[in-house]
Amino acid sequence: MYKYYPSVQVDGRQVRKHRYVMENYLGRKLLSSELVHHKNDDVNDNSIDNLELTTRSDHKKLHREIGAGTQFKSKINVTKDELITMYKTMTLYGIAEVFGVTHAAILWHMKKHNLGRRNRGNKPNGN
Repeated sequence: MYKYYPSVQVDGRQVRKHRYVMENYLGRKLLSSELVHHKNDDVNDNSIDNLELTTRSDHKKLHREIGAGTQFKSKINVTKDELITMYKTMTLYGIAEVFGVTHAAILWHMKKHNLGRRNRGNKPNGN
C-alpha cells in the first residue's frame, strides 16, 4: 500500500530523491504545497522526464486511490462501543486493515466520537 521513496543525504538531512531532483532542475526549493509525481508510478525512476510538479489536489486526481482510503464514513458503519472494543486489542493500523481504510481515517472516526489515543496498552479515553 505504501511506497518506499528513495532518499539522499543533503547537508546532513535526509531528502526524498524525487524532490531533490526536481529542486535541482527548477533551481529552487519546493514549497510544502508542491508535490512531485512519478509519471510511470516507479518511485525508483527519478529521471526528470518521469517527474512532474503538481499540487495536492491535482495529485489526488492522478491517484484516485489516495483519497479513497480516507472515505471512512461511507465505507463502514461502526459504533463507538465497537471501536472501543477493537482498540483495546488492536492498533489503529490493524483496525484500518480490517476495514480497508487508512489509519488516519480510523483516527478521524475516534476523534469524532471523542475517543483519545491510548498510550502503550491503556484503554482509549471516552468509555
